[in-house]
Amino acid sequence: MKKNYFLLLCSLLLGVAIQAQTYQTWRSDSGTGDNSWQNSVNWWNFPDPSPIVFGQQEWDNNHLPAQVNSADISTWRFLFKSGASDAHTFTGNQISFFDFGGSDPQIINQSTATHIINNNINGDPDAADPLTFVIDNTGGLTFGGAINNQGWIDINGSTASATTITINGIISGTGGVTKENTNITLNYKSSNTYSGATNINNGTLILEGSLASSAVTVGANGTLQISENTTLSSLTVDAGGIVIIDAGKSLTITNNLVNNGTSFTVNSGSSLIVNGTSSGNITYTRNLATANWYLISSPVVGEDATDFLTNSSGISNNGSANAIGTYSDGWTYNYSSTLESGAGYAVKKDAPGNLVFTGTFQSSSVAKLILDTTSDFNLFGNPYTSYIAANSNADGTNNLLTVNTASGQDELAEATIWLWNQGTDSYDQVNQVSGAFHIAPGQGFFIKGKSGSGDTFFDFTEAMQSHQSSDSFQKSASTRPEVKLMLTDGTMNRDADIYYIDGKTKGFDNGYDSSIFGGVNHVFTIYTEAVANSDGKRLGIQSLPNQDFESMVIPVGVIAASGKEITFTAEALNLPSGIKVYLEDREANNVTRLDEANSNYKVTLNTALNGTGRFFLHTRSSALSTEEVALTGVGMYTINNNTLRVNGINSDKASIKIYNILGKKVLDSSFTSKGVSDVSLPNLNTGVYIVQLVTEKGKISKKIILE
Repeated sequence: MKKNYFLLLCSLLLGVAIQAQTYQTWRSDSGTGDNSWQNSVNWWNFPDPSPIVFGQQEWDNNHLPAQVNSADISTWRFLFKSGASDAHTFTGNQISFFDFGGSDPQIINQSTATHIINNNINGDPDAADPLTFVIDNTGGLTFGGAINNQGWIDINGSTASATTITINGIISGTGGVTKENTNITLNYKSSNTYSGATNINNGTLILEGSLASSAVTVGANGTLQISENTTLSSLTVDAGGIVIIDAGKSLTITNNLVNNGTSFTVNSGSSLIVNGTSSGNITYTRNLATANWYLISSPVVGEDATDFLTNSSGISNNGSANAIGTYSDGWTYNYSSTLESGAGYAVKKDAPGNLVFTGTFQSSSVAKLILDTTSDFNLFGNPYTSYIAANSNADGTNNLLTVNTASGQDELAEATIWLWNQGTDSYDQVNQVSGAFHIAPGQGFFIKGKSGSGDTFFDFTEAMQSHQSSDSFQKSASTRPEVKLMLTDGTMNRDADIYYIDGKTKGFDNGYDSSIFGGVNHVFTIYTEAVANSDGKRLGIQSLPNQDFESMVIPVGVIAASGKEITFTAEALNLPSGIKVYLEDREANNVTRLDEANSNYKVTLNTALNGTGRFFLHTRSSALSTEEVALTGVGMYTINNNTLRVNGINSDKASIKIYNILGKKVLDSSFTSKGVSDVSLPNLNTGVYIVQLVTEKGKISKKIILE
């Protein structure tokens, strides 16, 4: 009797299960206008038990494309049949999927429409019963809610047409994801947190979010495309696999990179950082936007110059030699060896296009020998596939200038890097007072070593690396007072910057003052000299105290050919209230205010200019006259122990008297000056001397030191 009761109970339970887990089809003729899943008239064979458990939900018509799940439900399978040609959108409560009779839970699209499921989804907790997204036609699937990946997710289907599964929500949980079918593109839009593996066996996974906790493997027929700034736990690329980092995007691999794939391409402006070990070749492309010269470097290790020329088709010839240039007191071309890590080169292409570098990932610090040459200028370059901080405004500690001027690292003559600006055919200076600047992958630059310093090294460290959104100057908003003095001849444009900063001096402040590039002969440029204690350095950047504006007169240097018409303009920012900017032309005996809108000073040169002495910049609160400034800004300094340079006077009759520290006169000389004059000195002992300059406009005295 007990046995009969047991059989009856099993029969009843089986009947309930069969009733609950049957196939329900959305009715096309309900006529209610109600899109709720709990309304039984919307379904054929609506399940009565609560909670609602569907076996399979089917949509095979074009009615009520927007539907609402108003109760937590469980189901085995969603099926969009071929007739569901209108895109359906689902909202409301979460949906839990479970295996049914040994069959894995599924969401299947057999239609031509892309259906949207905005509900949160729970997958089956058993990894042996993966939740499978299946595409069997030309339609797609879009998921807007969070997906709790408790077990596993499979992406598959029989579609022979290109289609996409887009996941906008976050996938969480301990499960992983396997991607199959070469025609299905899987697109992750969010930063997913699931910790299981990601296997791209076939087709493409586009990452617009991160997989920081997932070990990713790209199979023989798989492609991983990085289309947004992304982090992966680790990355393995099997033979035949492909990885693409889109232009301007970044990839950080927290652990290791193992690349045995067909291609691993890091596109121009993008960056790659691997915190662990790396193996296998990668390719970095750098786009040259013009057919001008560029300073470049190899962001990979082991690139051969011959291969580089072949793969970067269209690199111009320079005469009979290829246009891969190296610099040592001048340019030499036809470089044909391996591109050295940390070294800089010059190239140009016949037309805009890509440079292509292929080699292994640079996974260590690089120390580059500074050559002791006549000019002491060395051409270096970024050795990494990521950006590196150039100055303290980019990174307070781990930057090129700070690291290479730290205690015991004083091999630089100036804490400055010089970059070629192909747009203006001139060099720009970057120092510690410049806006935050990061050197892009593949970018070269000059540094200047100290003469006679022997074998010293310039250091690149892994800690300098970062991802940035632009591979050009990153101008940071500045509240400091500053003046940009600009010069043009109608074709070429040059400028010199003056910054006013607390704690800086009127002399040369290394890291805050920077010379213009001295490794080439300039035919047209502008610069300034230090307000005090000038040693003749031609400054592209000069930093001065943020006070006593009216007492500082800045000598302005110009290099320009005779007969040129040149025009000065200025941009003044954040100067103290009432302070105006004036340019004095001492030869023409006039003063022009430059800080007003559309103001300029234009002059045609009767003689060639190559130095200071004619033009001076003044910052004053009152109107300025030439009588007030007759001898202000005059410079007197030694260029060697046999020559005294005097600039800033225009006089038909000037005299120099020099006295030693005991008051004995050691020189009395007369001369005529038009801006700059060199006075020969007798053989004098080292020490301090007083120089007295007398002109018809007055007399001044300055101290000089002979060493």
